[in-house]
Amino acid sequence: FALEGSQVLPRMFAEVKRTGFDILEISDNYIPLTKQQRQQQIKMGIEAGLTVFSEVGSKHEKTDAKMLIAQAEEGFEAGAEMAVLEGAEFIENGVIKQDVLDELIQGMDMSRVIFELFGPWISGVEPSMIQDLTKVLIEQIGPDVNLANVMPDDIFHTEALRVGMGVVQPTVKRAQD
Repeated sequence: FALEGSQVLPRMFAEVKRTGFDILEISDNYIPLTKQQRQQQIKMGIEAGLTVFSEVGSKHEKTDAKMLIAQAEEGFEAGAEMAVLEGAEFIENGVIKQDVLDELIQGMDMSRVIFELFGPWISGVEPSMIQDLTKVLIEQIGPDVNLANVMPDDIFHTEALRVGMGVVQPTVKRAQD
């Protein structure tokens, strides 16, 4: 018989590890997970010898900051190393949702958060929207903010912003070693 759903996860995690990957993201962007399912899958990934990141938020439904923080905490409780925040949660009608961002910055340890930038592959996403969010995150969180979905053509510009070369200056200084 064919394995489906969570039954196939132990074999998939073993294959992920066998092929040389060390980090795995558990996400319910497309298939909703309950708290118990999310935590079980995170633990299974860890048991397979993987570092697990837990993605929170949705590409399709907007979640308030309290729910995003709660989902991240569920992942941390299960052993996830990082929370990946879905980029679609931070924009509405082309405008950054500053109130949601403020609440997340206040309510979470930013060293354990990865902010996904909006993907240029998403209909309606303009390059300027991606740059605007990048600037806001660097300015408000600091040059060490963890970013995902940085396109290869944007690496130089993003790193220039991180060191203060550009139209935005970080208000938070780089962590000292």
